[in-house]
Amino acid sequence: MNPTKNLSVLVVGFGSIGNRHTQNLLAIGIDKITVLRRKTHNVAFSTPEPCRVVHDLSAAIKSAPDLAIICTPSSQHVSAATQLIAAGIPVLIEKPLHWQVDDDVRELVNLSQNSDAGRRSAMAYCMRYHNAYFTAATELADGRIGRCLYAKAWFEGYLPDWHPWEDHRQTYAARLDQAGGALRTLDHEIDFLNWTLGPAVESLGVRNNLGAIGIEADEVAHVISRHDENVSSQLTLAFCRKPASRGFEFIGTGGILRFDHVGNQLSHQHPSGKVDVLVTCDANDISEMYVALLNDFLAQSGVEAERPKRLPSIGAGVDCLRVIDSIGAS
Repeated sequence: MNPTKNLSVLVVGFGSIGNRHTQNLLAIGIDKITVLRRKTHNVAFSTPEPCRVVHDLSAAIKSAPDLAIICTPSSQHVSAATQLIAAGIPVLIEKPLHWQVDDDVRELVNLSQNSDAGRRSAMAYCMRYHNAYFTAATELADGRIGRCLYAKAWFEGYLPDWHPWEDHRQTYAARLDQAGGALRTLDHEIDFLNWTLGPAVESLGVRNNLGAIGIEADEVAHVISRHDENVSSQLTLAFCRKPASRGFEFIGTGGILRFDHVGNQLSHQHPSGKVDVLVTCDANDISEMYVALLNDFLAQSGVEAERPKRLPSIGAGVDCLRVIDSIGAS
């Protein structure tokens, strides 16, 4: 019997990602779910049976869920996480963690390091669970391309196409007051580079609003970072590219690891020119990575459980914010 099926889970926020996590919980057999959402909520998503609905975080905490998943707009993540962890409830926090590293984040970090619930909390950087990204991380750790010299990553999408059911200009990703913008919202790639190369020790770059899609937050960001052993990375994030493009390259003394979401193949190009295809992905990889992340978070819910190595800590969210803080305001 899977003991995680008896867990009770609170989902805080029920937009697109809250709905995804809830559907995944139900799919893996967890049905003791409470959904916290506004009384005037997004009509695009109906709360599924048998979920219980509440409208107040204090009341939700009093019901003593075993775990919580925070899916609110980014500006509300830290406040909700702090209250839940202080109440002894481990949390899985959607990204980004916050606007910036401030006193509220430092308080959360203190809780995450000095409480059992905090140590069992995590960030929802799900790309660590994507087959191509995880395989690339393993190849790098095993030295398959020799010494890594530098890396590139990019995530260039078109925000107006993300949520066809709503005005993209009103979404959290578009709004400064909800910690939106391309740099914060697309920080999966920041985490991926930090995870594979070590947390950035120095970063610089620019973020711009070009008026291309009618939002107030940054539409484009370019970041250059220095990681462990002087390895550098170059990152481009954008909300205004159509068609979209996403991928990465790691250039080493023994070849190049390359992946893009169009061809959906992770390859190792050797210095001789020979190309080995390591992974071929399909559409299911996106859904499966969310489930794999969720299973890791649930699996370490017991006090004595060992933390899975690729489950991102709250500290990983802080490492991303430090990179973001290094880049000038939009």
